[in-house]
Amino acid sequence: MERIMAGIIRKSGAAAGRKLVFPRGGRRIGTLGVCLILLHAGGCDEVPGPPPDPFLQAGNEVQAGGAAPREAAPLSLSDLPAWLRNGKRRFLVDLREPRAFARGHLEGAVNLQEGYGQFELRARRFFGNGAGLCLAAADPERAEALARRHSGRFEEMRWLKEEAPSEGAGVRSQKTIGPEAAWALLRKGRAVLFDARTSAEYGEGHVPAAVFVYPDDFPRLVPALRKDPTFLVVCEEGWRSSLLVSWLDAHGFTDARNLIGGMKAWRRARLPVERGADQRAFR
Repeated sequence: MERIMAGIIRKSGAAAGRKLVFPRGGRRIGTLGVCLILLHAGGCDEVPGPPPDPFLQAGNEVQAGGAAPREAAPLSLSDLPAWLRNGKRRFLVDLREPRAFARGHLEGAVNLQEGYGQFELRARRFFGNGAGLCLAAADPERAEALARRHSGRFEEMRWLKEEAPSEGAGVRSQKTIGPEAAWALLRKGRAVLFDARTSAEYGEGHVPAAVFVYPDDFPRLVPALRKDPTFLVVCEEGWRSSLLVSWLDAHGFTDARNLIGGMKAWRRARLPVERGADQRAFR
C-alpha cells in the first residue's frame, strides 16, 4: 500500500514536502504531497464534520461581506456553458441517483444527489457557500424547489429549466466497476480504492487496503493527487462514491470508477473484508 500511494501522490505544489506517517513510532516513506496515516476509526465520522477549511471560511466571508446572495433563477441548457465559463467557482450539480447519472450526464457535472438527504447534508461543506450552483434533475420542478430553498446559503443558485440530459451533445457516462473486477485490479496493485463511508462503517468491515477518505474533505485533498492512476471509490451503496468519482472526472482525472452497488454488492459477492479499529486514511 505504501508503494501504491507513493505512486499516486503529486510531489509538487503547495502540499509538497509532507510525509507518509504511521502511528506508534512508524517509519518515514519518502517525501510526498500528503500524509497517509493509520488512525483509530473513532477519529472521524459524518458528525460534526471536518476541521475548519480555509476555502469554506473564505466562502463565509463572502456571505458576510455585505452583498446579499442572489435569488434563485432558472437557466436554460443553451445558456449553461456561458454561465459556467464566466464566473468563479460555479458548478453544475446533477441531483439524480447514481445509476441514472452513470448512464449519461453533462460533462463536468458533479453528482450530489437529492435522495437520502445527500444535498442537504453535503452541499455547503463540499462546495463552500461562496460558490455558484446550477441544479439539474430529472424533474426540473424538483430542481427549482431545492434551488429556491437553498438560495440564501450560496453566492448564486440556479436551476436547469430542462430535464437533465442523459444523451446527446456534451453528455458522457461515468465509469463504473463491479466487485469482482475491482478485486482483480486491487490484487494486482493496479488501482487505489478510496472508501467514502463513515469511520464506523469502515471499522465494521472494509475492502483490504481500502483508504478511508472523508467525503466533504475530498475537494481539498484532490489537488495533491496525480491524474493518471486508476482510482476506485466505494461507499455502502454507490451514492457517496458517485459524488467523489464525478468530482475526479470534472477535474480531469483519466480513470476514476464508481464501485457500483457499494459494499453491499461486495459482501454479496463474498469477497474478502477486513474489520478493526485501525484505518488507512487520506488526509
